[in-house]
Amino acid sequence: MEKYFKIIAMVLIIASVSMLNMNEASAAEKPKFADADKVNALYLSGETKKAKELMLKAPENQRDIGWYGFMIHLQIRLGESKDAEITAKASISRYPKESSLYLSLASAYSAQKEYEKALETIEQARAFAAQDKKERGWVLDEKARIYKSMGEYEKAKKTYDELLQFDAGNINYILNSMMIESALGNYSICSARFEKAKADGISPYGENVGIQFLSIAAYHSGNNEDAKKHTRQLRMKNTGTFNSEIAFMSFVLDYEADAVIEMLRGTQPPGGDTTSIYYAGLKARKGDEAMLNNILAKWSELTAGELEALAIVLVHLKYQEALVVAQNLYEKNPRDPDYNYLLAFAHKNSGKDYRKYSEYAISKAPNNKVYGALLKGGNDTGQRQ
Repeated sequence: MEKYFKIIAMVLIIASVSMLNMNEASAAEKPKFADADKVNALYLSGETKKAKELMLKAPENQRDIGWYGFMIHLQIRLGESKDAEITAKASISRYPKESSLYLSLASAYSAQKEYEKALETIEQARAFAAQDKKERGWVLDEKARIYKSMGEYEKAKKTYDELLQFDAGNINYILNSMMIESALGNYSICSARFEKAKADGISPYGENVGIQFLSIAAYHSGNNEDAKKHTRQLRMKNTGTFNSEIAFMSFVLDYEADAVIEMLRGTQPPGGDTTSIYYAGLKARKGDEAMLNNILAKWSELTAGELEALAIVLVHLKYQEALVVAQNLYEKNPRDPDYNYLLAFAHKNSGKDYRKYSEYAISKAPNNKVYGALLKGGNDTGQRQ
């Protein structure tokens, strides 16, 4: 799977659920401190740092369960995972039986790639949530996301299967499970779950989320015609929210590039965010490489998600810089199947041995035809690492 949705898609689909995981405990729908509404508005407008700064002004007597949960969430979003761990432990010392705070601590561990600690903490949360259906759902959802971060897609799938057995109608969990199934290339399962979500009453936004997962699931299953169909569905809706996903699919499928370039023309900054990177890739394929070269000149400043988008573009266009970018990305999380796939792709383009990385990716998602296609050409070096 070329993980166009990276972390942002997770946030798009489950940000509201994740925040409730942290805020809803003990019937607290949101933090109760005086500036809670202002903080929420800042967060929703993308001003995460300002939201955190305002939260820190809350007096001690207003720092309830919701305050702690939201603060941990913001710290993780800002890359302050060690601080998030410290905040989570402080909150647990104050509210030792609150399952949502154990989930926050697990998220902080996961952000630091301390996955075993994260899973141990999940079991603590599970013990406190045993009698509450909603909290049990939060626990399993977080557990699945940790497995996903570990590259253990099959374990994430089994966790969502368990979750949907007792909360089958939860639209958020259905969509989250579709994310995993799409990574695995399980298009038929994605399709069935999407139909279930529509029958249960999905929002227009949720329907668009489902369509993007159908497109990626079809692509990963080798059904490019359906992948194109779903991508076009999403483009014709023209909401603007899914521009990155549309640009990604258009790029990897080499499909309707002119229409997507026109859709995005004038809307993208000079470079950096993922939509801009895929847009630059589409233009480069047409012979206009200026924007991509500008982005490439500053690649070391990109976030992990942006770096992944750049690696995807570079390996498909066979730029020689793809190898160093993909290697840098891989080193951020060697357990990520996508990163292994992209590094394998870059190695293969360079005539280097790539089987180690390719076989690892395939071992985590055996039905993913995009992963599997890389091995069809054989080992260019004839040697196994």
